[in-house]
Amino acid sequence: MNTQEFLNTMNVVLSGVSKKDVSEAMGQIVFDGGYLISYNDKIAVSSSVDCPIDSCGVDANDLLKAVKGIRTKEFEMTLENDFLTLEGGKTTVTLPTMISSEMRTFHEAIDIDGAILKMKRLPPDFIPALVLCENSVSTNMSSSFGGYAMKFDSHTVSSTDGYRASLYELSKKIKTKNTFFISKEIVEHLIGFNPEKIFVSPSWIYFTDAKADTVIACRTSIDNTENFPDLSGIIVKGKRKAKFTIQREDTENLDMLSFFTDGDKDADKEIDMVLSKKKVTMSGSSIKGSATIELPTDYKGEKIKFKVSSVFIQDIINSLGSVTFQLNDQNIYIEKGGNYKHFINLVG
Repeated sequence: MNTQEFLNTMNVVLSGVSKKDVSEAMGQIVFDGGYLISYNDKIAVSSSVDCPIDSCGVDANDLLKAVKGIRTKEFEMTLENDFLTLEGGKTTVTLPTMISSEMRTFHEAIDIDGAILKMKRLPPDFIPALVLCENSVSTNMSSSFGGYAMKFDSHTVSSTDGYRASLYELSKKIKTKNTFFISKEIVEHLIGFNPEKIFVSPSWIYFTDAKADTVIACRTSIDNTENFPDLSGIIVKGKRKAKFTIQREDTENLDMLSFFTDGDKDADKEIDMVLSKKKVTMSGSSIKGSATIELPTDYKGEKIKFKVSSVFIQDIINSLGSVTFQLNDQNIYIEKGGNYKHFINLVG
């Protein structure tokens, strides 16, 4: 077997391995009829592999360490007496195998092979939409309306954590009749996987790559999503008070500024921003001390002072590079290319 090709396949399948001790099966990678498969309580992955091993499960982390420890381009894999042996060059690793019946039953139940036959091509800007809308889903905040999820319908991707919101109008429709939600954790896996096709069933969303040899299936997020707002009616410019642009290359000290703010949550990283002619001044203070940075901008109006999260400002600049902010009474509004709209609520 080719060592690097097997590692590449494993890296995709690992996204379906549970990081928690939910069950022994969820910590395994299973060899099943020419496929490597994994699943946890949110996601399942199936990827074809040219491998002689069948009908056994192996601890995922142990298998990964074993394959990484092989320094040869090729290695051999054999199964005997419930032990999996990997041999490459002068390296030999033997791993105990586990019962795989639970995993195989689950694999059959979600019917990945059937889903492949129903796949429809994704819009070409699907992944860019995920990358941008991920800006409005925080990993350390919760909300009453699915704050860890992104909402998808036939033509838009939207997200909000209650403090900021994103709405992306896709260039082409997703061919689905159902609105569905996907958690931020799974979205991050999808961005790395870069799928080309999708099929949406009542319980599962299936994604596949160009070769259709790997499928990621995820459960739609349902917790509190019935309260998820219609962002198309919320993200509006409002009455504009000021307009100013910040360049990414001028913001290298924003990480430092976030350090000098109180609170563990992103929304609590509160800083003062002062707009004046040709510059914007940002300052934060906490029990650690205080810090102030001054950035060039194209603003030419009267001095304006407001408060906002430094993390939220940095997230959008990192994604877009040069950002033109439109300051309103209650939020900062950003628009990019006509199909992406984003706002950040002011604080204080």
